[in-house]
Amino acid sequence: MLKLFIVDDSKLIVDRLVNLLSDVEGLRIIGHANSAVVAKEYIRRSGPDFVILDIHLRDGNGIDLLKFIKMNTPLTEVMMLTNYPEEDYRKKCLELGAEYFLDKSIEFEKAILICRQSAKRSEQMKNEDANSISNISPTKLN
Repeated sequence: MLKLFIVDDSKLIVDRLVNLLSDVEGLRIIGHANSAVVAKEYIRRSGPDFVILDIHLRDGNGIDLLKFIKMNTPLTEVMMLTNYPEEDYRKKCLELGAEYFLDKSIEFEKAILICRQSAKRSEQMKNEDANSISNISPTKLN
């Protein structure tokens, strides 16, 4: 199950994401935050697999939060979903480790598709791991 966390200061965006993603098989929305301080604490405690992150937040910015995520939970995939799609932001976020950088105004549906694909990939990896474990033969120890 892919654990997803949303960080955006727009209640409208959060509600829309929750509505569109809540029925995705293999994906569980574990929470959301509208501030960097709350998001840091929640991410530190919950260790999400995937974070949807806005650049501008009430009490900070998503770029600093992206740095925090990649330093503390480096395997967490991060999607920057923003109304500020300037090339400087895109370049900076990708350099800092964001896997995706999308424009909210024209790529919102693409963001949903990526989340669906990530959940499916996560389920496939879980199934492959379970199959690998079940195929291991016990060895006799003397």
